[in-house]
Amino acid sequence: MRTHAVEVLKRTENEELLYYLLQLVQALRYEAADDSRLASFLVQRAMTDPTLAIFLHWCAACCLQPCLPKSWLFMSCVFETFA
Repeated sequence: MRTHAVEVLKRTENEELLYYLLQLVQALRYEAADDSRLASFLVQRAMTDPTLAIFLHWCAACCLQPCLPKSWLFMSCVFETFA
């Protein structure tokens, strides 16, 4: 199911993706593995669009901070690639 969802998201424009970004980042809280297809997709897409990258950064900073340290460390590593 998640694979299909990511495939559908791949067909969306970045502007449309911004509408769903907060909910998608919140969904990362429930990902079971560090190699999440959704997280990989969001990072790859953010690397192509600075606006999306900024929104991803702030959504993750707000939504993932109280999560398990594992999830937060993963997103922290992602953000280091943008610095």
